[in-house]
Amino acid sequence: MSTVNLGQNSISLGQVFNLDPSVSAGVIKTPRQLSNCLLWLDASDTSTLTLSSNIVSVWSSKGTSALYAVPVQLSNLPASNFSPLYVAGAVNGLGAIYFDGSNDYMHVTSLTALANIPGYTAFIVLSPVYLNATQVYAGLQSTGTNGTYDFFAYYLSLDTLRTGFDGGGNGAASYTSRNDGQKIVISTVRNAGTANTFVNGYQMLTNGSVTANTDAGINKLGIGANTYLAGSQPYKGYVCEVIIYNRALTTKERRQIEYYLSNKWRIPFLQSSLSNVDLIYANPITAPNSNVPIIDKSYRLNPADASGSPKTSNFYATNAISYLSSSITTSITMEAWVKPHNFVFTGANTDIGAIMIAGGNFYLSLDSNGKFTSFMYGSSGSTGGHLPSTTSVTRNAWNHVVWTYDGAYIRWYLNGVLDKISSQVYTLGTLTVGSYIGIGAESNSNYGRMLDGYVSSCRVYNRALNASEVSQNYEQSKTEFSNLPNIVTSGLTIYLDTDVYSSYIGSGTTFNDLTGNGNYFQLTNSPTYVSTEPKNFSLSAASSQHFLYYASIGNPTGNTGLSLPSANSWTCSFWFRTTTNTTYNPFLSHMGSGPVYCIMGTTGTTLTYYHYNGGFYFKNGTTNILDNIWHQAVFVNTANTMIIYLDGVVEKASFDSTVSGPSNLVNGFGGSWIGTFTGNLANFMYYNTNLSAAQVLQNYNAQKHKFGK
Repeated sequence: MSTVNLGQNSISLGQVFNLDPSVSAGVIKTPRQLSNCLLWLDASDTSTLTLSSNIVSVWSSKGTSALYAVPVQLSNLPASNFSPLYVAGAVNGLGAIYFDGSNDYMHVTSLTALANIPGYTAFIVLSPVYLNATQVYAGLQSTGTNGTYDFFAYYLSLDTLRTGFDGGGNGAASYTSRNDGQKIVISTVRNAGTANTFVNGYQMLTNGSVTANTDAGINKLGIGANTYLAGSQPYKGYVCEVIIYNRALTTKERRQIEYYLSNKWRIPFLQSSLSNVDLIYANPITAPNSNVPIIDKSYRLNPADASGSPKTSNFYATNAISYLSSSITTSITMEAWVKPHNFVFTGANTDIGAIMIAGGNFYLSLDSNGKFTSFMYGSSGSTGGHLPSTTSVTRNAWNHVVWTYDGAYIRWYLNGVLDKISSQVYTLGTLTVGSYIGIGAESNSNYGRMLDGYVSSCRVYNRALNASEVSQNYEQSKTEFSNLPNIVTSGLTIYLDTDVYSSYIGSGTTFNDLTGNGNYFQLTNSPTYVSTEPKNFSLSAASSQHFLYYASIGNPTGNTGLSLPSANSWTCSFWFRTTTNTTYNPFLSHMGSGPVYCIMGTTGTTLTYYHYNGGFYFKNGTTNILDNIWHQAVFVNTANTMIIYLDGVVEKASFDSTVSGPSNLVNGFGGSWIGTFTGNLANFMYYNTNLSAAQVLQNYNAQKHKFGK
């Protein structure tokens, strides 16, 4: 048995299965662990930057050679202010280098190690700010101002990536799920006549007709403009990290670097196949029907597909049983971290949602009440059912769940603490291990019990861990999962999310609440459902599309609306995107006649809170939000005083929000008595309390990666 990659201070004795997406592809802590790391520019490491204020004059490499990038003026671009800027915390909390799309450019000299060789591998992490025309972000070249020979990579338009290779021409591919502000890892591997380009782990381009060797004139790397045309087509956005090896990495090595960058910059990965293995015996896992789960320090299981049906993006290890049958005999521990969206499950069987399962043999799962359940089968019988814990797990938050069987009693542990001990002794005999180990669903053919959410760090032991060992595993791993922000759940009364199948299935007129309070919005006038990430509703004022009436599922004809009494504390949060400049562009308001309580939305070019108090008042922000980029808007009310936040930051400080209108109901999402929203809406949360600034920022950080921020 191997104990590779079990993690610092985790319990290894008796461990027979360990699956963790952060390390199961082969973890590395630094790109220099792989040989031939020629260039490594890391904008998150300020020790590599020479700054005057925030102006970058030198960006030093951490690779094996003493290389660095410096700003250079290009003749076809303006002469002043051609140095890019360092922006702290720009990309998921890490610093990045900002190129302004006008004349910013840098180059790295002395790259002759990339000239006349059969292969190289290049990685670049980008966050484009605005792409409506051709923009070049990098190219290998012969001089500082012309002669781009290789790795010539650029965006031809908003959704088309092109790459060029000496002797092989250019290739192009479109990927419409990308949008301005998205975080992107682009990987290019050139190897003796073949070049491949990957975007966020997914192969986008292949070129089998490049020359056998790179051009002998390669000497520099240009970043931020088309040097072949002496400075045209400048790039606008952030460059986060650049890594180049002067050899072609293997597939495993490329994925190791991609995982390193994905984990570091919080960029979810889409792959054509799983490269993960069980860390104990190195058994590969398989994704059925090629529905590979999205990976972002965890496995994103069974989201809705373009038609609204849940993807079967579960996976399993078919050959796990060959070794588990001899390892697991009369006792067992199953352990995982789980972040469920809901307690409603899909597929052929819907009574539970599978976290980790050996079909028909033993289960770690959730039930419809959110309690984590156990089931076992042995030579002398079974537990007779899926036995639930006492305490339910928390929706939309990470939970550490463990159950153990010591040959007599079952114990349930939640977040390191004993939750329940079985009231009876179970005599099961020798435990049966006769099927695959699956994650996220039951069966590898007739899928059922499909969990919608995230799973990580799945472990199986051939013995019952004791309370101190369970606590040790929890304490060892909790920091990692607390660093993956969860939304605030205290006071959350309504949560609608287009990305979650049980909130909206992709068709129909019901938009369900995910808090378990049994509420929903009724869709009217058929707003357009956009099935590409981030899934959303596209609303048009011209066709009066909106969601009408907030109602109780128990009283579907009540159409009562959501009451927002002015003297109380409450919070409303929205994710939106728009380019429309109108006076009344509402996220949420009253659908009847005025005067009424309020509009929360946009007016002109800014956010607004529009309310009636003996007259109508606009309380507007200052930041232009008509940029076709996803934003989070949060309105926090405390006893007739409100603060508006934009993307986690105060947009308009405390102001009077007193309302004297005859109605305090809001029942139009994307609509109001005076107009309807034009743009995209994806997410709505209502709290019956006033969130703090820290909590607003927590929610923003927990959700922003879904919106490319």
